[in-house]
Amino acid sequence: MRKIFGFILLFLFVLTVQKSKAQTPTPTPAATVQSGIKERLAAGEVTSISQTDNKISLQTSDGAIDVLISSTTVFKKVPPENPNIAAAVASAITDIGEKDKLLVTGVVSPDKKTIPAKTVYLMSKSDIAKRDQTEKEMWRTRGISGKVVSVDFKTQSVTISTPARGMAPATNVVLSPKENAQYLRYAPDSVKYSDAVGSSLAEIKVGDELRALGDKGADGLSFKAERFITGSFKQVAGKVTAIDLEKNEITIEDSQSKKPVVISIKSTSILKKIDPQQAQMMAMMSSGGFQMQGGGQGNATFTMNRPPQGEQPKGEQPKGEQNGQKPPQGSNPAGNGQPNGSPMVIQMGGNGQPGGGRPMGGGRGDLNDFFDRLSNTTISEIKVGDTIGLSTSPGNVPNRYTAIKLLSGIEPILAAQQRMAAMGGGRGGDGNQPSFNIPGLDGGIGNP
Repeated sequence: MRKIFGFILLFLFVLTVQKSKAQTPTPTPAATVQSGIKERLAAGEVTSISQTDNKISLQTSDGAIDVLISSTTVFKKVPPENPNIAAAVASAITDIGEKDKLLVTGVVSPDKKTIPAKTVYLMSKSDIAKRDQTEKEMWRTRGISGKVVSVDFKTQSVTISTPARGMAPATNVVLSPKENAQYLRYAPDSVKYSDAVGSSLAEIKVGDELRALGDKGADGLSFKAERFITGSFKQVAGKVTAIDLEKNEITIEDSQSKKPVVISIKSTSILKKIDPQQAQMMAMMSSGGFQMQGGGQGNATFTMNRPPQGEQPKGEQPKGEQNGQKPPQGSNPAGNGQPNGSPMVIQMGGNGQPGGGRPMGGGRGDLNDFFDRLSNTTISEIKVGDTIGLSTSPGNVPNRYTAIKLLSGIEPILAAQQRMAAMGGGRGGDGNQPSFNIPGLDGGIGNP
């Protein structure tokens, strides 16, 4: 009996961490346990319920299984924020809905198709959503992210460079751990918190991407952290030269090395596409034409620098000069009735189009939020000749990577950054190859 309850605790932990990107993990051996079907347990997500047949269909990582309900079945509801049997309260089958998480105890049939339920432990999707929203808000208000600049093992502190926000430059912040601080590290080829594993200060390396939860110092240059999560990521981009749908692999010509690179698409890979208008706006950001304004709640604001009087974007005619006419004296050829050389502000809504939409704050989080709201795509929608970018963790096989995040339609963005590099605007770490940074792919780390 003690062994069974031990398994229940492990599975309850897995149920609570296998959720959306809003989740926050804790380092524990339970993180290595996979939900699924065991001899006396089944854990997964509800796909259908039939009270008439006294049956619940459950989708687990090991396949589908039917939970058979009897008059002796006991139902318990477990709060996601405290996945502990001691915190469970009495429940009923009527409390269970589709996409809820269940852990069922009983004896699984030899074919692993059914389990007569002894006890059903429920985590409702609504409770999980509330918990996720609370945690996301906590990370928004008490979180910090950046790239590791140095690690001081003597003081146990980590210095990170936080991203620039609007006109504010990047800033170095020193993170010191609170007592019993938790350390996590992203698993290879994944930025899912459910895949993160327990880590330590010793595993944090210069150049890592880091997120931390805690309290910022009054000076803005120090931070007391209670949770750390780190990972090592890189970006790869290039034109697609071949696609193997059977193997779920894409071959590109790396824009930096000019060598063929094979990209493996896994079930955990996040594939997005950016439409031409969004890509053009991001391209202008990359070349300095746009500046992203920071600041709390509200839509993302991009400021486009207007050309000085007398200068026009290449290929464009000033208003009023068509058909040989000149604009009135003192007017603004750039349009919109703004003074010459003044910035033009564009509000970017939640779908990436001008106008209202879902709020976006300032800094790196904005670009990750923006990425998350782009349209999903599949490998079958990507064509030879397309230009794609991806974030990946350094692999063990040269010129072969697994996509963590992949973004198609980036031709204008990559071209703009390559032009900047050709003019001396960016160099890689070796001083020879141009560097690039595709918005939303930087670091690979999404918002908690």
